Amino acid sequence: MKKIFVLILIFWIRFGHGQITFDVLEYGAAGDGKTDDSKAFLRAWGELCGAADEPNGVPTVVIPEMKAFLLQPIKFRGPCNSNGVHVQIMGKLI
Repeated sequence: MKKIFVLILIFWIRFGHGQITFDVLEYGAAGDGKTDDSKAFLRAWGELCGAADEPNGVPTVVIPEMKAFLLQPIKFRGPCNSNGVHVQIMGKLI
């Protein structure tokens, strides 16, 4: 029973417990620490900003673990359709 609970908890945390997520890798980020990923981050932000609140959470940009993202100075601007946004940073920002 304990193992099942742990698996459910991991799934719930890992996959955003129902909220809409925008993974920067899906928008063209390389995450290799050498390629400029700024445009991919802005594309993900644009999609996030266009999303409305979900019943189970707010839209979230996901910066995945085990990756390094090279960014130039960029500005994330609104207004956004959602009442709030989340940015989940698990990887490294350079």
